[in-house]
Amino acid sequence: MLHQKRAKHVEEVEEKTEYHDGKVEEVLSDGCQILTFHDGTKKEISADKWMTTLSFPNEDVKKVMPNQRVIYYYADAQTPHTGYPDGLDMLQFPNNQIGKHNPNGTQEIVFPDHTVKCLYSDGLKETFFLDGTVVKVEK
Repeated sequence: MLHQKRAKHVEEVEEKTEYHDGKVEEVLSDGCQILTFHDGTKKEISADKWMTTLSFPNEDVKKVMPNQRVIYYYADAQTPHTGYPDGLDMLQFPNNQIGKHNPNGTQEIVFPDHTVKCLYSDGLKETFFLDGTVVKVEK
């Protein structure tokens, strides 16, 4: 999981470069590259260069996946935010509420009780309840 502490690499450092600005670059025996910046931010690049992980001093973590999906974990809020290549943004909150923001402006909120509220760019609001009730509020 993103919010768990990463295990230390067991691979050996094959190459280490220290820069004047405080940045340290390490290349590990498995081909992984780790950049550590003077503020404590770490950037890990997979050996195949397809995945990048940024770990920030505030314990937030940002991962760029091979399919260009971007997952940002807000440590303080314990909330992952996933951005998809098609423009969809999704947040999942600790109480299991999910928020979806579509590129067309539509927003969908799924509440912990499975009620779904849709907010459309034209001002229409629809709420779908588990018992089949639908409430529509027009602008």
